[in-house]
Amino acid sequence: MFIKLATTAAAAALFVSGLVTATSASAATVAPLPDGVTLSTLQQQPGVWGSVLSAAIKETAPGHNIVRIQVQQDWMTSDNYSYDPAEYLKVLESGVKTARHLGLTVVLNDQTEENYVAGDNDPMPTTATWAFWKLVAGAFKNQPGVIFDLFNEPREHPTWAAWHTSMQNLYDSVRGYGARNTIWIEPPVSTTSLWPMPLVKGYGIVYSFHHPNGPFNWATWAKNLSRHIPLVDGELDAAQATKPYLTFLREHHIGVTIWTVPARG
Repeated sequence: MFIKLATTAAAAALFVSGLVTATSASAATVAPLPDGVTLSTLQQQPGVWGSVLSAAIKETAPGHNIVRIQVQQDWMTSDNYSYDPAEYLKVLESGVKTARHLGLTVVLNDQTEENYVAGDNDPMPTTATWAFWKLVAGAFKNQPGVIFDLFNEPREHPTWAAWHTSMQNLYDSVRGYGARNTIWIEPPVSTTSLWPMPLVKGYGIVYSFHHPNGPFNWATWAKNLSRHIPLVDGELDAAQATKPYLTFLREHHIGVTIWTVPARG
């Protein structure tokens, strides 16, 4: 089924996949399951991409209906490594096809953190980020069931204004490529409240927070929810997947993907 994320008219058409099982109906005794998982498969050594991505997707599909794939920005846009970026894109296209065949919604995330042999650990979007989305949006724009997660865990931003300017410009660029896909925008990873967050102007936007950062504060979240903006917990550590927290998300129509199914090979 699908879980509506917000009640405002502007956001009424925005959905994130909900549970495919009936666990939410028994929340009084059992914690709801996460809607999906994040895969770090495409961050491992290039030689094993093709052999493991589809297998990982198939392994994680039962009981979930969304898969978030972290895609290494540098491997998609740079020729400084011993592989062909075009081949990387082909592997991603194959993985998305597999996931959609299994009925999974796919979230494609731009990842810049260092991993294995690549990653400049860019804390905020750079010109490489724009190049990344020109390629990825060109390949997947307007495909049903494909969501764009613009930038993984923005960090080291000097102000909310700087974060907003960067995310607004990146959002506008992706829309400029002709992509009408739903877009996830991540607040700074260090934030403990979404209340002061300036909203990005546009349509089809969901704000994806991670983990959440710091101890869960019910009063803070009551304030966050009063903004009536579409939300999803894009990365939740297994240790934080407690019954009270998952029940809270389900009661407030907030989707969640668990972190992580690690790279295999």
